[in-house]
Amino acid sequence: MSALEATLAMQLLAVGVPEPEREYRFHPTRRWRFDFAWPDRLMAVEVEGGGWNGGRHTRGKGFASDMVKYSEAMRLGWTVYRCDGGLIQSGEQSRPLRQSWVGYRLRTLRRHCAQNPTHLRRKGEVDDGIA
Repeated sequence: MSALEATLAMQLLAVGVPEPEREYRFHPTRRWRFDFAWPDRLMAVEVEGGGWNGGRHTRGKGFASDMVKYSEAMRLGWTVYRCDGGLIQSGEQSRPLRQSWVGYRLRTLRRHCAQNPTHLRRKGEVDDGIA
């Protein structure tokens, strides 16, 4: 785990995002992996290192390969958050991930309540059939 990934992992835990799976292989046939993944939510984070020192992700072939990977991930239903050292160091990256996590939990709760309206009644309350 890189220093940036370790920092982001600590930030995410600090704001209440559950621990992700690391180096998660998301594609059925390719060897692509996500740095951080929550497979049950189809949410992933990619830490883009080397942006200022000519790393693989910023050179032509590496950049193009990453775009194919991200495009395929989106086709499979994944939401991929990309961040660099600046976003991680400032703590800025943890905010949208926390918001996305909270939004997901609210959508799940709403869906559950819509499917199970009896859970919304107070204890002892009887359904009179009037909506």
